[in-house]
Amino acid sequence: MSIHLYTDYPFHNKDIAQYCTFLQEISVSIVEHFHFSELLTSPEKIASFAQSLASIRILSIDKKDLNTHLFPVEIEYEKKCLLNSSKASQSLYDGFEFQLLLRTEWPALFLKKERLNIILTERKLLTFEEDNRYHLRSIILGFPCIISITGIIEAPPKPKEYSLITRTGLTKELQNWLEQNKEKYLDYNDDRVPQVIKGYLLQSYFFWLKGAVQFCNNKRCALYNSHWQEEVLSAQYYHTLCDKHQAFIR
Repeated sequence: MSIHLYTDYPFHNKDIAQYCTFLQEISVSIVEHFHFSELLTSPEKIASFAQSLASIRILSIDKKDLNTHLFPVEIEYEKKCLLNSSKASQSLYDGFEFQLLLRTEWPALFLKKERLNIILTERKLLTFEEDNRYHLRSIILGFPCIISITGIIEAPPKPKEYSLITRTGLTKELQNWLEQNKEKYLDYNDDRVPQVIKGYLLQSYFFWLKGAVQFCNNKRCALYNSHWQEEVLSAQYYHTLCDKHQAFIR
């Protein structure tokens, strides 16, 4: 088995080596890292992929309408983000369409089920759910598996007391809460994020291993389906498995 890890950002590249080592330790596999720009082999490929990205932008959170009528400025924006990996896109994308786009553009890479492909991205990926609205996602399992770093930080809600204070509109109280409760939530440039990513790497590995989504009821297992920041910091942060799931990789 081999694992290919793709990234589209430069900011956390110092962490890539530890992700590769972690994957090697749990899977006894050959792990190779690629920057996403290596797939964009020509100006024509960049232009085509930029247009495709612009077409899967979400126009409204509560409607499954994508950006079918493209403006040149939108395509140019996507192209700039692809050419300058320090410029993270602020657009919202349909996560399943993004996954499909990768398989369509590079079928020889991302349709190979004998290899685990994982994309680490800073793009904001959302999926349309049963309540008829889009929701930001931390991870989208499938071919390939996609982990959104922005999603890890922004998708799971902060503790309920944060929401209660937010509703009051009391800015000073909100700032005080954020300062006094940093251990309860993740933020940008947070040293804990790489450890959380390892928990989601485990979820990706188990998806490939079992051929289906593998969630666990144990709140301390990395395969627990965390919905709140505090759950992420309890389950994914420690990137360990319960006895039941640990047995699969012994």
